[in-house]
Amino acid sequence: MSEKSPKNSDEKVNQYNRGDIPEPAESPKKKKMSLIWYIVAGVSLMIIGAAIALVLSRSGKEAGPSDNGTGDSHAVVNNETTASPASNTPVTTAAPVTASPTTEAPSVTAVPTTAAPVTAVLSTEVPSSEVPPTEMPSSEVPSTEMPSSEVPTTEVPITEVPTTPVWVMTPLVIVQQPVSVTVHEGENAVFTVVAQGDGVQYEWEASYDSGATWGSWDQYTSSITVYGKENRDGRLFRCKVWDQYGNTIYSDVAVMGVIVQSTPAPLVIVQQPASVTVHEGENAVFTVVAEGDGVQYEWEASYDSGTTWGSWDQYTSSITVYGKENRNGRLFRCKVWDQYGNTIYSDVAVMGVISP
Repeated sequence: MSEKSPKNSDEKVNQYNRGDIPEPAESPKKKKMSLIWYIVAGVSLMIIGAAIALVLSRSGKEAGPSDNGTGDSHAVVNNETTASPASNTPVTTAAPVTASPTTEAPSVTAVPTTAAPVTAVLSTEVPSSEVPPTEMPSSEVPSTEMPSSEVPTTEVPITEVPTTPVWVMTPLVIVQQPVSVTVHEGENAVFTVVAQGDGVQYEWEASYDSGATWGSWDQYTSSITVYGKENRDGRLFRCKVWDQYGNTIYSDVAVMGVIVQSTPAPLVIVQQPASVTVHEGENAVFTVVAEGDGVQYEWEASYDSGTTWGSWDQYTSSITVYGKENRNGRLFRCKVWDQYGNTIYSDVAVMGVISP
């Protein structure tokens, strides 16, 4: 009895596996397609594995390893290894190939596996080592400073400014104060003040009521002479001093004392001048001595034998006259007065000059 052909593909496959029927030889075209299919499948699995490894490595850096508590990141499904989903990304697994039960080798068409797109989770934090420097190297920074050799120089003409003299104000100060003076009636009291400053001026003042009021003495020098009279005993004197800037100061107060005699001394000449004859070129000396209160002297000369007299401008009791030819026969006398206004004249003395 002859063998019957298998009625279904499963029985045929089993017969192939038992070797009851010979396995038809594969055509070269079928072998080529099978090889291509295995190559494509292998490459797809490698890409998928690399993508999963990249995702897991980045996830591990950010949040640590995620193994769902099993310690294994892969699971075996239908005797094939499938990658665990990473970041909810679907992964397509190649379907197993089932041999056709036909006697003729079925045409196998390679189904290209489309790798699921893997979304890379990128960290928003950029490592400091990968941050490109924003600062330009100093050697490449263009200099904005112009070289000194290229800076245009503008020469400013020097204008001579006229020099204005600087005035230094000298402080106004009194360096010598007037002092009190006591004299006999008929004598003179002298008061002096010395001040320093710019454009110093003086004006003496006197007080008749012990300094309650002051009035001008009408003297404008640094020194004044006051005649001693009875009513001037106890009179006060001071000096007003000012400078060109309007600064004004006053000196200390000086007191004038006057000693009044109860009985005035009579005015009398006790030594008259004598006539003198000298050789030309020699000196003639004339002397007069008087007594009284506040005696004063003034010498006079006459050129016309006593008709007229003029002052010789000598105010001491003794004078010296140089012998000249034109002074031969010249007359001299002395006017004497006291503090009370009494006046007398001395005798006349003649000067003789002998010519060689």
